[in-house]
Amino acid sequence: IDMNNLLSSKQILSEEVRAKLSNEQEIYNKLTELAVEKVKIKDMSEVKRYELMNKIFALENDLLKAQIVAEEWKAKYDDVSNDRMQIEELKNDLQAEYITLKTNHHSSVSAQTTLERKCEQLSMELVQLHMDHEHMIRNRIASSPSFASSPSLPEIKRSGISHTPS
Repeated sequence: IDMNNLLSSKQILSEEVRAKLSNEQEIYNKLTELAVEKVKIKDMSEVKRYELMNKIFALENDLLKAQIVAEEWKAKYDDVSNDRMQIEELKNDLQAEYITLKTNHHSSVSAQTTLERKCEQLSMELVQLHMDHEHMIRNRIASSPSFASSPSLPEIKRSGISHTPS
């Protein structure tokens, strides 16, 4: 019986060893598959990491370019703003000068109008004085006893003889 028992035990143990070996083989195969999968995942993550790093670098490059463009536009904006302020100041100066010139012109026109009126008034006074003077000369000539021997008024004017009242 002992031998049967031993054989039976040996057979059981052999089956257990085979089952364990089979189990170990499955575990080894799974570990190998997992190692291969791990390498694939690691490779894929490296590729993804490389792609993401390239995207990050490209975005940083785009950002730097955008900042440079923004600084250029800001400089242009500042230049245009300065030009606009200078133009505004020049416009204000020109408006003030225009108002001054317009006021001076108005004053000049007013002064000229006043002088023209004064000249007109003086001309009328001169005509009146001339008429009064001729009238006085005629009256004097007409009342003078030697009227017949006196030259006529047009002759007096041509000769330059002055008849001043005494």
